[in-house]
Formats: sequence, C-alpha cells, structure tokens
Amino acid sequence: MKLKRTGWRLKISTIFNIILLIIVMIVIYKMWHIYRINDFGDFIKAEYTTGVSNFTRDDVEKYSNRYSYKIESKEFNDALIYKSIQVEPETVYRVSAMVKFKNVENQKTESEGGVNIGIMDTTEKSDSLVGSGDWQLLSFQFNSKERTNIDIAFRLGAYDDSSKGTVWFSDFKLERGSKDRSNSWNFICLIMENLEVNTEKDGLITKTKMHLEPSEIQLIEDNMRRFQTSMKEMSRELNDSYI
Repeated sequence: MKLKRTGWRLKISTIFNIILLIIVMIVIYKMWHIYRINDFGDFIKAEYTTGVSNFTRDDVEKYSNRYSYKIESKEFNDALIYKSIQVEPETVYRVSAMVKFKNVENQKTESEGGVNIGIMDTTEKSDSLVGSGDWQLLSFQFNSKERTNIDIAFRLGAYDDSSKGTVWFSDFKLERGSKDRSNSWNFICLIMENLEVNTEKDGLITKTKMHLEPSEIQLIEDNMRRFQTSMKEMSRELNDSYI
C-alpha cells in the first residue's frame, strides 16, 4: 500500500514539474517578446513633441523575418529614429529601407513631410511618401561633402513640418559609392549630307530640303575631334562619385 502511494506522489510531482516548466517557458518567452518590441539597438528615438508618438518593434507587420521598426503618431508630430554613421569626405552614399505606411498626412498643405529618409538637422532628404502604401523600397542618396560623421534619420515628419499616421521601416541598407575616373567614352555623330522633311503650320504642309556643303561637313568632323580630346582632358579631373 505504501508503494502505491509513493507512485501517485511521483506522478503528481512529475506533472507539477512539467506545468512549472511550461509556465517558466511562457514567462521567458513573454519577457523576450517585451524586450524585442522595445529593443531599438543602435537606433535612437526622437520626437519634436515628447510623448505624442509611439515607437515599437513589430513582429506582425514585417517585411522579412526581422521585427520591423514602427512609428505611430495619432497627432501631428515630427518623429524619427536615427543612427550615427561614419563616412568618408566627398563620397556619395545611398541609404535605403523597405517601408509600409498607413494614413500618413501632413499638417501643412505644401509640405515636405511624410515618410522619408534624411540627414538629421538638415533639409537633405529623400522623396516623401503620404497616404497609405504596402511594402516598397525608399532610398536616399547624398554626398558626404566635408563631413566624417552623419546622423541618418528614418522619419515620419520633416525638419519644418509635422505628420501623423503609421509607418514601418525594415531591411536597412547602406551603400558607398566608388569614384569613376575612367576617360573611356562612347559617342556617335551621324552626318546626313541631304535631308528632306515635311513641316506643318496652320494645316499647311511644307516640304523642306536641306543640304550640307563639304566645308560644313569638315567643320563638324574637326569639332568632333576637339570634343574627343576635351573629354579625355576633363575626365582626368573628375571628382564625382557614383553608386
């Protein structure tokens, strides 16, 4: 009889331990979820009017397997997340992200606000998105000029205006341009000695014939040779950067 009681106690203890383990796993998952939806990593949250906008990580509305970055403003505000990046002076960069937005509108009629990517404390920014739209690529290209450090902002609003609505950012990407110093050019010049065209004015069609003299053709050829030489000289001084 004592053996039977011991068996029942073991069963109850095992069930209790299993239930306890499940509860602990649920608590850990909930705590991990709370951490994930509030973890913005290297991004810093900022808003013009404190407490108006909500910043969270979203595991439902997401472009890939990563939690998206969600900004929601029920009232007009300038809200953003930004990250400081090191850049090389006089270099072109392109920043891009996948974005989804809902019911985004600006406070001003003529505005540069809405969903955009830009540089903090400047008017340098991408095109802005308003209204509602499914996941799409938004990119911003800029020249670092003399700067060595830049704060890149992913924004719902603008430097000089406020917006409201909801936006999700995901899959951020930064690309650095390379300087193209090639002096290899491809161009073509077509010379037509005789040309006949019809022109119309006030319903009247006129046939026009045009002809190039040998001296005119020679002049064009001379100018093209000068153009070729000029392009090689100019190419040696190019400092532009391209993605």
